[in-house]
Amino acid sequence: MKRYKGLGRVFSFTLTQQLRQRGWRTATIAVALACLLIPILSLTVAAQHQKNAAPEQNPVMEEGYTQEALDRAELTPEQRVLLTAPVEVTVTGGQTGEGETMGLLSMLLPFASLMLLYFLVLLYGQSTAASVILEKTSKLMDLFLVSVEPGAMVLGKVLATALAGLLQLAVWAAGLAGGFAIGGAVVRQTGVTLPLLEVLGAMEPYGSGNPAPLFGLFGMRLESVTPVGGGKHLRLRLSRDGTVLTAMKFGTPPQDFHFSPGDEVNLAVSLDRNEYQGNVSVSVFVKDIRYASTRQDDLLAALREAEAAFRGELAAPLPVPTRDQAGRVYRFLAGQKGYSGTIEQLFHTIRDESLTYTGLLLILETLRQAGLIRMDDQGEILKIGLLPAAGKTDLAATPLMQYLGSLHRAETA
Repeated sequence: MKRYKGLGRVFSFTLTQQLRQRGWRTATIAVALACLLIPILSLTVAAQHQKNAAPEQNPVMEEGYTQEALDRAELTPEQRVLLTAPVEVTVTGGQTGEGETMGLLSMLLPFASLMLLYFLVLLYGQSTAASVILEKTSKLMDLFLVSVEPGAMVLGKVLATALAGLLQLAVWAAGLAGGFAIGGAVVRQTGVTLPLLEVLGAMEPYGSGNPAPLFGLFGMRLESVTPVGGGKHLRLRLSRDGTVLTAMKFGTPPQDFHFSPGDEVNLAVSLDRNEYQGNVSVSVFVKDIRYASTRQDDLLAALREAEAAFRGELAAPLPVPTRDQAGRVYRFLAGQKGYSGTIEQLFHTIRDESLTYTGLLLILETLRQAGLIRMDDQGEILKIGLLPAAGKTDLAATPLMQYLGSLHRAETA
């Protein structure tokens, strides 16, 4: 170990001198900023060029637009299948734009890697040599040679310069990664684009016989809900697959909006062109919103079963809701001081895994017959108010529970 005597002192001294050099710090910061800004500008320009080249760029809107066009065309099911079937495309006699780009990159990347390796070796070799020359001219070399072995001095300088280079590369790589992350986020923020509105402009004017098209946004994640207009309207922030958009829900105060951030929803929306101070953007207006997990067929089947039970026309017995389930529903309504919204929203807001749509409808009718609540069905909107309760109420004595119980007794008899 004698030949490496003084290695630590040489390493720490050289590394400190390297990090203190103004040129090293300037180059590190300048190249890091370039690595940060170049991907942001490149991705933004490329995304803008792609939008201008292709009108149907928005993956969120494309599904709804296609469905709207098919519905208005009044095609038969067989024609829909043929029209939407995937088309196999074979490219011969040349390359696609993507193929040409990949071919160019396959040639440039090895060359760029070799050039980068060459300059790294050259620059950091020069840095080591410059450090030795500086110490030689300043008489520091003589002091080192007295107390440090030559091999330890050379190895310490090489290791210190290599570590300074690795630190510099790490800073540049962080800047490059940050540039691509920010650039990708900027590109994803521009998911709803204007060319789609230009296509829709050809369908105007809208009116009787030519209604304004609606678009389906499916599997959207509700990120945030912000009241606007004095609490009369809502601004919704939605996302899916990296695409983020903002939509307005007019005429809905926060207390009547029973969706929460994190919910996955399907929406029916309309689009409009918005111009303000020379800036043109797309405005999205929510016409209807549903939970993505809801199967409309299941909801309709539950409504039919409940209506049959209310009329006493069930062909087979239904599961009778338990008193505990009815108690949880009533306590929820009491805690909310009533309810106003769709039955679907009420079902998801209660969040009782043991409850079904049919069970919820039966419980609500039972509570109504027991005089605990009043219900006002206004189309899809159900308004529920609480009524004064005098002591305990026997839910099993209500006509609906008696009817359901008689069906089970008749089946087991």
